[in-house]
Amino acid sequence: MKAFLIPETGDFMRKLLVQNVFDKFELVEGEVTTMVTWTVDGSLHKEFYGEEEETGAPDRDSCLWGEARPVIYEMIKGKKLPVRFSFVLRLPDAGMQRMLEKRQLTQLSEVLSGLFLNIRYQKQTLTCTSGLSYRTFVMDKSMDKIWDEAVGHFLQQNQIKTE
Repeated sequence: MKAFLIPETGDFMRKLLVQNVFDKFELVEGEVTTMVTWTVDGSLHKEFYGEEEETGAPDRDSCLWGEARPVIYEMIKGKKLPVRFSFVLRLPDAGMQRMLEKRQLTQLSEVLSGLFLNIRYQKQTLTCTSGLSYRTFVMDKSMDKIWDEAVGHFLQQNQIKTE
């Protein structure tokens, strides 16, 4: 796990809420505190899609950040900054599998349950923290380092300055 301090809050907020930089991540959960606290559960409700729709419900359990972003933007936009917010984003399974295959670590796919990006704003400080979750205990921590580096590269690639 590695925490990245984001010094340019305004630029990051544009990339998070207006642009599509994080859109392919799944939203696990979130919380936004403005005049009230809004809690967001990123779980998809398959019954919402109904049987009559041609495409049906997406083949995943969580909504994508790109699907939730416009609603969350409406919660946050305005002249005042939120008191605080936090979002837990997850790399979709296909992205996790590609990362494991690229590094020849496919044996970890049985025990690795998720690669996460935690975004938190509180007391005028914005941080992104990498994290991962295993289904069982593992001695090999190489994936931790790989994910930390991947998050750092993702932020750098999207011109998000960190400290």
